[in-house]
Amino acid sequence: MNEVAASNVTPDKAGRKFQEQGKAYRQALDRIESNVKAFAEHGDRLAQKFDESGKQYQDSDRSGANTIERVRS
Repeated sequence: MNEVAASNVTPDKAGRKFQEQGKAYRQALDRIESNVKAFAEHGDRLAQKFDESGKQYQDSDRSGANTIERVRS
């Protein structure tokens, strides 16, 4: 830590020297953010589809149960 302080390196100086790397890092973070958001949105859509599918199965089961009751009667 003392070596860094003694070198007189500042964020401003480092930023000017490594602009290309900083831009590449920012772009990588932006891509990661975009991928995480897309993954979350896809997960939400899947959850919604599973919920809809479950409701369809419940409705089908109820319909089948009503048919069996009518046959028994």
